[in-house]
Amino acid sequence: MTVPTLGIAATATHLPATHQTARSVGIPETDAATCDFEGYEQVPVARGNPVEDLAVPAAEAALRQSGHPPEDIDLVVYAWIHHQGDQVPMPHARLARLLGAHHATALGVQQMSNGGGAAVETATALLRTGRYRTALVATADIFDDDPHTRWIDRAARGILLGDGATAAVLDTTRRPLTIAAVASSGRPDAELQFFADFAPGNPIHQRPHGKTLRPEAIPAMRACITTAVTQALDQAGLAPGDPRIRAVAFTRLGRTLLRRVFYPALPTGLPRPLQLTADTGHLGAGDLLANLAHIHHNIPLTPGDYALIVNIAMGFTTTAVIIQANGR
Repeated sequence: MTVPTLGIAATATHLPATHQTARSVGIPETDAATCDFEGYEQVPVARGNPVEDLAVPAAEAALRQSGHPPEDIDLVVYAWIHHQGDQVPMPHARLARLLGAHHATALGVQQMSNGGGAAVETATALLRTGRYRTALVATADIFDDDPHTRWIDRAARGILLGDGATAAVLDTTRRPLTIAAVASSGRPDAELQFFADFAPGNPIHQRPHGKTLRPEAIPAMRACITTAVTQALDQAGLAPGDPRIRAVAFTRLGRTLLRRVFYPALPTGLPRPLQLTADTGHLGAGDLLANLAHIHHNIPLTPGDYALIVNIAMGFTTTAVIIQANGR
C-alpha cells in the first residue's frame, strides 16, 4: 500500500490578549531575577473555558487558512493537561461540535506536556491508514494559577505555565510543508523520579522552591530524547549534521532545564534550538504545535529543507517530528 503524503494545511496559535510579567504581579525582586535568568519575559493569562474561549478560535483560524470547511474534517484529536471546565466532560467532542465537524471521529489525548506530540502522532498514524483524509489536531489549557504558583513555584522548577491554544490541519495533499517523520519514545520507569523535594547540592536548580529534578532521573530522560530524535531522523533519511536541517525547536521550558538537562541529549550536529519560551512560557500540551506554527509562519524554509521539533513530558515521553519543505 502506498503511504499517503501528510500535508500541513494550516497551523495556528491563539493566545489570550492579557499577559503578565513577574514584576506586574508583584513578585519579589529576587524571584523576578530568577525568572529573568530562566528566560521568561511574560506569559499569556486567560479566564473562561479552554475549549470555547481558546481552542475554538485556534481551530477556526487553522480551518480558514487550510481552505477546508468544517465538514471536511473527519478526524479531530484534542489534547489538554488541566481541567476543561466542570460542564465539559468530553472536550474533544465539544470542540468538534462547536466547529461544525459533526461527523468527525473525535479523540481526546492526555499525555501531560506531550499531549500535542501524542495527538500529532495519533493523527498522522490514522491518516496513513487511508481511513481518514483530513485531521484537525488541537490543544488548549487555562491553568488558573495564582501569581505565586505561576511565577515562583513553577517557574523556579523551569516550568512557567502560559495559557493558550494551538491547532493544525493535516491532510493527504502535497503541501509546501509536509510531515516527513514522527517518532516517540517512553521511559515510564522515570515516572516517580521527575521531581523530588529540594536538597542542598542538587546541581539542577540552585534555589529551594518547591520541587526540583532528581539528578538520577536525567540519564533515562536523555536516553528517551535521543531515541525519539534518532528514530525520526532515520525515518526521514537524515543524519544529525545534514545541512538541510535548518531549524530545531524544543519544548518551551526554562533555560536551566533546557541547557543543563535536555539539550545535551540531542545528537551532535543539529542546529542550535530556537529560543521560544520568553513570550509564552510553557503552553501545557501545546508546545509542539506552537513550535510547528512558529516555524510554519516565521522560518523561511526552501524546498528540500527540514525542521525538527522535539517535545517532552513528565512521565517520561518524547515525540520528535520532522517537517519538510516542498515546492508548491
